[in-house]
Amino acid sequence: MLQKRFEILVIWWKTITSWIIQRKAQAIYKLVGTDWYLIDCMMSVCAAKYDIPKNKLSYEGVSMDRGRLVYVTQIRLDLNWRRRTYYFITFSEIIQFLGIQHTFKKYIEAVKTKLQRKRHDASDRWHAFKFSKKQKSKGVDEPCKLQLQQKN
Repeated sequence: MLQKRFEILVIWWKTITSWIIQRKAQAIYKLVGTDWYLIDCMMSVCAAKYDIPKNKLSYEGVSMDRGRLVYVTQIRLDLNWRRRTYYFITFSEIIQFLGIQHTFKKYIEAVKTKLQRKRHDASDRWHAFKFSKKQKSKGVDEPCKLQLQQKN
């Protein structure tokens, strides 16, 4: 009875872990996909992790059975023989890198929005000035005339 429960528990555990690994692999594939900039950034992370020159690595793909990003080095031994060494970036390392990148992107976005807000305020003032000029020429709006006189 205890043996049977243990076997059920092992089967359940394997099912859950394989499901998690498949989801990680799908998430990596959706994150990376064909985003060559991210692939190149992760190649730099892989080169630093394994202490390999970046120009020796090439992108192999996503390991769907293990949920890892795969890079490879190749050494030509003979005409038809090559020795391939595989290097992996795990899901947690990708998330950690994206977290660092995300905070940097948030900082850049904050700077951009601040600049855009300044430009937007300047363009609003310019449009208000143009609108008041049109109103003055039509002789319709008295407050616009007063604003224009105060500016001059």
